[in-house]
Amino acid sequence: MSREISNELKKLTKADKVIINKMMSYLYTKSINQFELKNMQAEIVGMAAEGALRGESLEAICGPDYKKFCDELSANCIHKRKLELFLEVVMILSLTFALLLPIMYLMELFLGYPGHVNGVLLSFESAKLFGIVLVPAFCGGFGVLIYQRNSFAKKGKAFLLYSLFYFVAYFILRVISEMIFHGEITINVLIAAIVTVGLFLGSFLIKRAIASARMKAKQAG
Repeated sequence: MSREISNELKKLTKADKVIINKMMSYLYTKSINQFELKNMQAEIVGMAAEGALRGESLEAICGPDYKKFCDELSANCIHKRKLELFLEVVMILSLTFALLLPIMYLMELFLGYPGHVNGVLLSFESAKLFGIVLVPAFCGGFGVLIYQRNSFAKKGKAFLLYSLFYFVAYFILRVISEMIFHGEITINVLIAAIVTVGLFLGSFLIKRAIASARMKAKQAG
C-alpha cells in the first residue's frame, strides 16, 4: 500500500474501512495481477474519499452487495497465469524453510530439540522434519483462511467445515509422517538458508517482472 493511499484511508470512517477490507480480501481471492489490484485499491479508496466529501458512505456508492460491485470492477482485469501462481507457491515454501531452519538450529542449541548440532550441521530423525515443516505450513494456510473469511460471508457452516477439514488433514499427515519416515537426516543450515532465500528472492523478482510486463502490455494496448 502506497503512502498516499494509506493517508487517504486514515481519513475514512470505520465503516468505510471495514467495507474496503472486505472488498480487498474478496478481490485477492480472484487471483488478480498485483499491479492491477493496487490500482483497484487506489480507485476504491478514492471513491470512498470523494463520497465522504459529499457525506455519502462507501456502501451507498457501491450498493449493499460489495461482491457484485467487485465482480463488475474486476470483469476486464488481468488475472494471474499458472506460472505466477506456481511462483507464489515457491515463494511461500522457500520463505517457510528459510525461516524454519535457523529456528530449528536455535531450538537444538538451547532446548535440545529436534536433534543434535555439529557446527552448522543439524541432524535429526527424518520423520520430525516432515512434522516440523507441517507446522508453519498449517499455520500459514490457516492464517490465509482466516484472512479470506469474507469469502465465506453468510456461509458459516461452509467456513466451519472447511476449518475442521484443515485441522483433521493436518493431524492425519502428521501421524502418517511419523509412521512412514525413518532414519536420520543432516542439513547444512547455512547453505540451506542461502539456497531457500535465493529461491524466495528469485521467484519474487520473476513473478513481479511478469506481472509488470503484462500490466504494461495492457496499458500499451
